[in-house]
Amino acid sequence: MLKVDLAKLGREDSLALDERVPAEAELWRETGPKFEGPLIVELQVRSTASGQVLVQGRLAGRVLQQCRRCLEGITLELDREVYFVFAPSNELEVEPGDEVYELPTRARELDLTSAVREEVVLTTPVYGVCREGCRGLCPRCGQNWNENDCDCALEEPDPRWDALRALNEE
Repeated sequence: MLKVDLAKLGREDSLALDERVPAEAELWRETGPKFEGPLIVELQVRSTASGQVLVQGRLAGRVLQQCRRCLEGITLELDREVYFVFAPSNELEVEPGDEVYELPTRARELDLTSAVREEVVLTTPVYGVCREGCRGLCPRCGQNWNENDCDCALEEPDPRWDALRALNEE
C-alpha cells in the first residue's frame, strides 16, 4: 500500500506517492483514530547521494471523535505536513526533533506504513471539544447543559477544604 520501489527511485530523481488509505484499513486497528473517510497521503520521495531517502508531503483526513465535555460526535480535520528521513543503520545520527527511520539494507521496497501510522497517531488530538463554550454534562443526571439546564443541586463543598478556600479568598 504505502511502499516505494527503491530500484525505481534509484533510476529517477524522485517519486510521487498518492494513496488513499481506507478508514477500515488494518493499519488503523487498535490505534485510536477512527476516520470518516480515507486518509489522503501525498508524498514526494527522493534519494540522496549519501544513501538516505527523504520523504516529504502531506497527510489529510477527517477523524471522528466524541466531545470530551458533552460526548456529542464531532469531526476533526487532520491536515499535516510531514517529513521523514530514512537512513542506513550505520549512518543513524538522530538530532532532537528529527524523524529518522532505519533504511533496511538490501531492501527492494521501502515501506512507509509505520512512519505514516506513527505520525497520524501522535498528531491526532486525543480529546476534542465540539466548541469552545461547551458546557458539558450534569454530573448527577447526565443532562447535556448545551441543550437544557437541569434542577440538580450541585453537591455541597467538602468541609475539609474550607481552610484552603479561606486562604484563596484573602
